Amino acid sequence: MVDLVNHPPHYSAHPSGVEVIELTEHLPFCLGNAVKYVLRHRHKGNPVQDLEKALWSLNRQRGALTVSLIRVPRVAILAAKKVVDNEGDPNLVGFLNAVFHEDASGTGALYWGDLGVAIAYVENMRYAALGVTPCASTPTTPCCAACPPTSLSGAGPRSTGSTAAPRWT
Repeated sequence: MVDLVNHPPHYSAHPSGVEVIELTEHLPFCLGNAVKYVLRHRHKGNPVQDLEKALWSLNRQRGALTVSLIRVPRVAILAAKKVVDNEGDPNLVGFLNAVFHEDASGTGALYWGDLGVAIAYVENMRYAALGVTPCASTPTTPCCAACPPTSLSGAGPRSTGSTAAPRWT
């Protein structure tokens, strides 16, 4: 019997078997909400809406950030690594790497700039879900006819041109 209250199927639908709460319970509310929407966007029926909710939460978190970094416990980083090891979408991997990574001292640290990288990856996922390419000149809007063709698969956020999130120490 499926437990729709404590363990609905979309809570652990990722091939890693990691439940979203294993990541989100260690984060500030808005950032945890964004992670929740990103990880579940393919499993609830409306991926674009879930990614837009994630973007709203990320922007809210970035606006509310009063310190230069957020500490992320190692247990959350290890759970995120398990998800990354079982994920084929380079944008989702980039998002998780931006949010859950260790700094040079081996502790988890999310810096203000990492939120911008995370937002760029979620924008790429949103455009992929919409079936459109982001504009080269303004990545937060659909592409216009004047832009050269681009590809979302594996391109990473436009701000870095890489599928790997940058590491700040």
